Amino acid sequence: MRLLAEARGATVSDKAYEMYATAVSEFPDADVTAVVHRVARRRRGEGEKAWPELGELIEPLEHLANRRREQQWAERERHAELTLFWQVARERIEANGVFRYNHVDYHSLEEVNEKAPRYRGTMPR
Repeated sequence: MRLLAEARGATVSDKAYEMYATAVSEFPDADVTAVVHRVARRRRGEGEKAWPELGELIEPLEHLANRRREQQWAERERHAELTLFWQVARERIEANGVFRYNHVDYHSLEEVNEKAPRYRGTMPR
């Protein structure tokens, strides 16, 4: 926060530093550093105060946190999808000797792993 004040030419009370530090403390340090550096490098607009409003820091931090949660959710969903796909493929090949996917018959898990669109190279080891 002191870097931000220096970069923006702001005089800030210890109470304000403490309030801002407390507000951003719930976010990962790397995100806070990135947002503070971004705000510190941004040229001030005419009539704009040197010290940014708290929302100018919190909004991008929340955006980064939301994006990270969405990415983690998508990764969990993809993992669940892959787990189910390979379970079904294994069961069908063991039971019937064939697994039909996308109108194509596959006769081994290795063949599925080599050729099946969207699942190529994803077979668990």
